[in-house]
Amino acid sequence: MAWLSPLNQRRLRNFKANRRAVWSLWVFSILFGLSLCAEIIANDKPILVKYQDGYYTPFRAFIPKRPLVATSGPRRSTVMLKFNASLSRAV
Repeated sequence: MAWLSPLNQRRLRNFKANRRAVWSLWVFSILFGLSLCAEIIANDKPILVKYQDGYYTPFRAFIPKRPLVATSGPRRSTVMLKFNASLSRAV
């Protein structure tokens, strides 16, 4: 603590002697650290998605909805019917 002036050394000793102040500093430091991650914690995109044996992380990169919809094969009509039905309800 040689880099602190004698007055600041005394202030630091007084602060460390106050246990409530030290605990409050820790609590506010943790809350501040969590607030830095607020965009990841509270957003409208899921953090991890499992779809057709694959894992996707939409919060890191844009994943378009179209490639996830089947465009050919026997499931195409079922998927497109469900997709169109959801569009008609949204309007």
